[in-house]
Amino acid sequence: LTFTKAGGPSFLTVTTTNATTGNIHLAPGFSDAGTYAASASASDGSLSDTKPFQITVTNVNRAPTLNAIANMTVAEGATADQAVTGSDPDGDALTFTKGSGPTFLTVTTTNATAGNIHVAPGAGDAAGSPYAASVTTSDGALGDTKPFVITVRLANRPPTLNAIADMGVNEGSTSDQAITGSDPDGDALTFTKAGGPSFLTVTTTNATTGNIHLAPASGNAGTYPASVSASDGSLSDVKTFSVIVASVGPGPNLVTNPSFETNTTGWASYTTGTSIQRVPGGFDGSYSLEVTGPATGTAKFGVNDSPNWVSSTSAVGTVYRFTAWVRSTTGATGKAQLQVREWVGSTRQGLITLSPSVTLAPGWQMVTVDRVVTTAGSTLDLQVLDGPIVAGEVFRTDNISIRVVPGGSPAPAGPQHTASSSPRALAAFMAPNPLNPDATLAFSTTQEGSIRVRVYDTAGRYVRTLVEGGSVPAGYHAIRFDGRDASGRRLASGVYFYLLEAKEGSVRGRFVVRR
Repeated sequence: LTFTKAGGPSFLTVTTTNATTGNIHLAPGFSDAGTYAASASASDGSLSDTKPFQITVTNVNRAPTLNAIANMTVAEGATADQAVTGSDPDGDALTFTKGSGPTFLTVTTTNATAGNIHVAPGAGDAAGSPYAASVTTSDGALGDTKPFVITVRLANRPPTLNAIADMGVNEGSTSDQAITGSDPDGDALTFTKAGGPSFLTVTTTNATTGNIHLAPASGNAGTYPASVSASDGSLSDVKTFSVIVASVGPGPNLVTNPSFETNTTGWASYTTGTSIQRVPGGFDGSYSLEVTGPATGTAKFGVNDSPNWVSSTSAVGTVYRFTAWVRSTTGATGKAQLQVREWVGSTRQGLITLSPSVTLAPGWQMVTVDRVVTTAGSTLDLQVLDGPIVAGEVFRTDNISIRVVPGGSPAPAGPQHTASSSPRALAAFMAPNPLNPDATLAFSTTQEGSIRVRVYDTAGRYVRTLVEGGSVPAGYHAIRFDGRDASGRRLASGVYFYLLEAKEGSVRGRFVVRR
């Protein structure tokens, strides 16, 4: 006999073993579960006999597979989520559950092949970090579990940017200041400009250090608010400071040691009991000159140019502009000003020239005054002075300059001070008017005493003090006015007023600035 398959599923085969025996072989796949009708035939080559039978294929469940899970990092008080996925070879829908891990870990099923891990640690959970955890996926009977690690770090804390010192720089020059910060979480910091003039840039040097770079052009003189930010990528700290750009007059600076970067050559203490020393922290460099007054008394003290930077003046009428920057670092609130005297040998020429005074403060301030030469070949003697409030007061000075003002001319002949002059009234006038680009305020006083001259705009707002507190004898006097306000900026076009106050009364006048 020959045995053959008469009917049935494809995974059924029938073979002949010998003349009276055959074999039925079943090899169903994993998707062939079910009941099937089948039949086999035995034939002698001519006639045959067929018998039916039933095949039942039972289902065999295969385990699902959970894909690998990445480790997770989250801060206290924050949350983090991660999608997890799996598959089932039988196409069964999967359920995702937490296998193990901390209480702040939850796992949910999103759909038949995906789930979600949600981590929400609270305050104090960083103490137990890192945490071992696992997720299980199941088809209802079989499952697969994968481990991962949860790292909880302290809640992100803001960085700290250390205080930034005010910066000073001359027009057309550059200046840099290193800035530093720290982050309690050890995060690297990025330093950026938060606000300020266009010539200010901020760069990051390393994880805790940055740099502020100033490069003002000519015409940028003035005081600017500025700010810098240090960020850890999420939180930040901002510090503010001031940028002062000093106006640079025409021509070279006759002071060859203006900023004390290497020594104090050319400078000496003025008045007995005064001491000077070079200290870190300058207006336009790394150092400045610290001046300490006598331990007793509150007489004026300061620093003197020694020998005089201007040892032989040019022609009569030449205008020399003296400028210095001053500040207090100890809370001193005395008044600082410049004093200029002209000498031929041991004989003083003309009046003592005093600049408008400024009240010392932590920030750098400019004091400036012009001196018109009265005798050719004379020497000009400069002092930077402080009228202290208390004994032993301390102030600093830096960036001192003496420059010749181009086009300078002597004060008008009428108001020159002479010993035989006997003015009949308090009077004043400005010439030239309009300014071109500066002018001389000539005035007469009938009594010896202190004077004050201030400039105001048409709205009555204060612009600048030209003289304050300087004692002058009765006679004719002249003050050079450079057409700038108290911060050194050139006045805008318009009408302005001056007010002269003297012992015998006051007088005012008007002048015009035309640009």
